[in-house]
Amino acid sequence: MTGRPVAKIGVIGTGTMATGIIEVCAKSGYDVVFRARGEDKVAAVQKKVEGSLAKAVEKCVAAYRACLGSNPQDAEAWY
Repeated sequence: MTGRPVAKIGVIGTGTMATGIIEVCAKSGYDVVFRARGEDKVAAVQKKVEGSLAKAVEKCVAAYRACLGSNPQDAEAWY
């Protein structure tokens, strides 16, 4: 049995688990729609996800710079 490909994911709620599901699905390339009780909840989820993504980027950049600092040829492993 073959299912249809998933293009969009809907999440109801804005709690810790829902926010994690929203982030993981978005990172995986899916369009994500979520429902919240109010605009303040929407803003809170967006802030949490943006903060988490910014932290992940910082870690990646730091690791890349550390690799460059030790031996520039080692940076080729990042490509």
